[in-house]
Amino acid sequence: MRPQLLIMNAFGPYAGETVLDFTTLGNTRLFLITGPTGAGKTSIFDAIAFALYGKASSLSRESENFKSQHADDSTLCFVKFTFTVRDKRYEIERYPKQMRLGRDKKSLKPFPAKAAMTLDDGTVISGIDPVGAKVQELLGLDYKQFRQIVMLPQGEFQELLEAESAKKQDIFRRIFDTRIYDQVTRRLGQICSDIEGELSEHKTRVQLSLGQIETEDAALLELIRAPYPDLSLITQRLRGCIKEDAKHSAALQKQLEGLRTKRQAIHPEAAQKHNEALLKLEAVTEQLTALEKERPVMEAMEAELTKIRAAAELSASQALLSEKETQQKNLSASLEKGKASLSTLLPALQKLGEDYAGLPALSARRDALARRQLQLDDACKKLRLLEESRSKLTLGRQTLQKLDNNLSLLTLVEEYHGLWEEQRAAKELLQKAGELESVLGEYRLKKERHLQVYEEYLRAYQSFLDDQAALLARQLQAGAPCPVCGSLTHPSPAGRGENLVTQAQVNELRRRENVCVKELGDIQVRGKTLLAAVGDGNEAPLSFTGLLTDPAPLVSFKEEHRRRLEEMEAKAQALLAQTGRTRDQLLSSPSTSSGTATKQAAASLQERRLKAASAVEGLAQSIDQLVSGLEEGLTLPAAQAENQRTAEACGKLDWEIARIQKEYLDCKSRKDKLEGDIRTLSYQLEDAKKSLALLREQFDAAVRESVLGSPAALEEYAPRKVMIPAMEQSLEKFRSQSQMLSYEQKSLVEQTGGRAAIDLDAMQRQIDELDRNIEEIEGQYTPLYARALNNRKQLEILRGVGRQMDVLYERYRVVGDLYKVANGGNTKNINFERYVLAAYFDDIIKAANARLIVMTNSRFMLRRRDEKEKYNRASGLDLEIWDSYTGKHRHVNTLSGGERFKASLALALGLADIIQMHSGGITIETMFIDEGFGTLDSQSLDSAIGALMSLQQDGRMVGIISHVAELSERISSKLVVTPTKSGSSARFIC
Repeated sequence: MRPQLLIMNAFGPYAGETVLDFTTLGNTRLFLITGPTGAGKTSIFDAIAFALYGKASSLSRESENFKSQHADDSTLCFVKFTFTVRDKRYEIERYPKQMRLGRDKKSLKPFPAKAAMTLDDGTVISGIDPVGAKVQELLGLDYKQFRQIVMLPQGEFQELLEAESAKKQDIFRRIFDTRIYDQVTRRLGQICSDIEGELSEHKTRVQLSLGQIETEDAALLELIRAPYPDLSLITQRLRGCIKEDAKHSAALQKQLEGLRTKRQAIHPEAAQKHNEALLKLEAVTEQLTALEKERPVMEAMEAELTKIRAAAELSASQALLSEKETQQKNLSASLEKGKASLSTLLPALQKLGEDYAGLPALSARRDALARRQLQLDDACKKLRLLEESRSKLTLGRQTLQKLDNNLSLLTLVEEYHGLWEEQRAAKELLQKAGELESVLGEYRLKKERHLQVYEEYLRAYQSFLDDQAALLARQLQAGAPCPVCGSLTHPSPAGRGENLVTQAQVNELRRRENVCVKELGDIQVRGKTLLAAVGDGNEAPLSFTGLLTDPAPLVSFKEEHRRRLEEMEAKAQALLAQTGRTRDQLLSSPSTSSGTATKQAAASLQERRLKAASAVEGLAQSIDQLVSGLEEGLTLPAAQAENQRTAEACGKLDWEIARIQKEYLDCKSRKDKLEGDIRTLSYQLEDAKKSLALLREQFDAAVRESVLGSPAALEEYAPRKVMIPAMEQSLEKFRSQSQMLSYEQKSLVEQTGGRAAIDLDAMQRQIDELDRNIEEIEGQYTPLYARALNNRKQLEILRGVGRQMDVLYERYRVVGDLYKVANGGNTKNINFERYVLAAYFDDIIKAANARLIVMTNSRFMLRRRDEKEKYNRASGLDLEIWDSYTGKHRHVNTLSGGERFKASLALALGLADIIQMHSGGITIETMFIDEGFGTLDSQSLDSAIGALMSLQQDGRMVGIISHVAELSERISSKLVVTPTKSGSSARFIC
């Protein structure tokens, strides 16, 4: 990360906007941040750290307190930081949480923290967390690592040097990302713990399985109850016991199978069912015998039911015959009624026919009235159009007159506008002529002043030369050559005046003379500019130099233009009088704003005038045509009244014609309908008579051919049709019972097969004897079988668990040894991760010693302690110092303040070198160091600066905060911070 531009607004001691452009350093990589205590030097580091990570460079300062006390409440505190990473440019703008003046300009409102980052491709990332994640991704460092590697804050510079092994491990773990080695160790420990857990579970399963073994074998019981059971001996003995139990079980099972076969051959339920079937067969036979005794009664009922059904069917035909007779009577009555209505309607129809014959005459009268109405409608339209046309003609003539007046007025306005423009141009020329006259006067005064200053300068310069000659003459010696002419004799050496003129005085007079020349040039440029404007309005050419000597042409020019203005004013007043308007009214008219607008307005008025004239002429012709087509003396009210009377007469005739037509046609339609109805009823009555005779003949024949044989029998049985459902139900019940009992009797005969009843008590005694024998043998077999089954299950469990435990013991032997070594169970009490970090630390110490040797004149070297610490404390990353003066090692805490600073600086630079070497994603292009140089003597300071200067060869930028005066003298590039009562300021001096 290399800074390019830092903008601080209302940040810390900086009240306004402070811009620090780091590119002004050029190729200089080492610069000093200097200024009084409290001026705001560390605030620059805070601003960079805040822009990148949202925190100060030191943990003692909070971002909520960044807003400057010098800034007003409406100003926002923010930092904008531009930097490059691997030649790609990035920009971050970040606002801390702060209070800001609200919209009411009275109360303070909280303003939330914000952050935005612009990437090299223009993409913008917004939000506190996304920007923080992107910065960490780009730099490869989190906030803590940044403070320990890139920005070494005041008071925390020596933290890494004096930190214990455990703390160094935490620091290096984040820097070199060695968590994987700790994770390997933890994983090995987890694997060992998992194996131990599995072994414990397997041992528990073995104990449970041993406790579930069922045996009466004393030797096996002794093996099971041993303090440390031998699974191999137990499983071998258990297999023998299982074989013995299997033999005994097989013999018992064979006996059981024989008894069960005999028991299965006996079926007491079937015997019970056989006996029950015999009893049921006897009952069914008795029911059938009783049912047969009722058969003659049922047959007589069936014969009577047949006659009743026939009577019911013939009764329906008889009802139909009665219905037909009624229909015939109704048709006869309707026919007589229709004939009577027709005889009544015929006289009325004859009278309406006479009226209907007179309709043509009425229609002719109505048509004549309609034609007259059309003529009157057309006349009314023409009369109304004539009135409208005459009104439009009057308005058109008025409009034409107005347009003629406006055209005349526009011509006068256009003339006045041109005259006003000439007046304005003439006034401007007079004004410029007056300004030119003033410039000429100013030039004359400045010219006199220049002559005075120039003469004074010449006198002073001559005096200065004389004084210099006098000084040179004082150094002349007899016989020595003159440094000017080389003469060995000096007859008349120059004398010295009373008041010596210095070179500074001569230079000051020369400067004043140059100022006068420049002022004269400026005035001449202004004069020539005005002269160019005035010359455009003058017939004779004018020159600036000529007017300086003879201003008469300029005076004549002004008098001539004043006279022309008076003439133009008189003409303008005459035009105003003609238009009847004031000057402001004419000049404010939109149509007179420019010459082009005036011409456009005139063209528009002329065009409108032509259109208006054409419209007036067209209206006059239309009026003549309308008058020629109207009846002489006809007025609009008379035409409208006659038209209304004609319309009313037409309406009455239309109503009378429609009435006669409707009444005649309605009466004729009723007459035609009655005649049609009479014909239809006559036909229907004839058909009804024929149908009734045929139906009566068919009915008589059906009675004779039926089981009844006569109408008397029909009359007898017809009332009994209500008995049909009951009789049908009784017959159906008899047939159903007879059929069901016959089927059941046949089925029971087939089921019993002619066999006699079975002795159920004897059969039950035989069953009880067999069940007792089976139960006795099962009481021996079941426990024995269950024991064998359980023991086989436990045997499989013990075998499987034994194999798994063998595998786990072998694995634990390998993994356990690895974990012990990786977890520090070794001669040096150092774990796997610390061992790897020690290798990195050795590289860091080697790089640090390369600088520390130079800074301490080969006296001190850093060394990593690899001895085992007491009380099992973490070790492997502790530092000690080797002192060449004593030839011994000692703890770094024994170093003096200056020695500790040099060691810390060397260690920090070495750490940065190794990080850049081992971490491909991290590039340490910049380092910031806050204080610590005040503890160094002059020689040590030279060595430290030399070490920092060497970083420039790697292209690294180093910024230092220090109050040491010698640093300010030795480092040419500085960032100077200056405090004031209204806030601090900062600027680069290179």
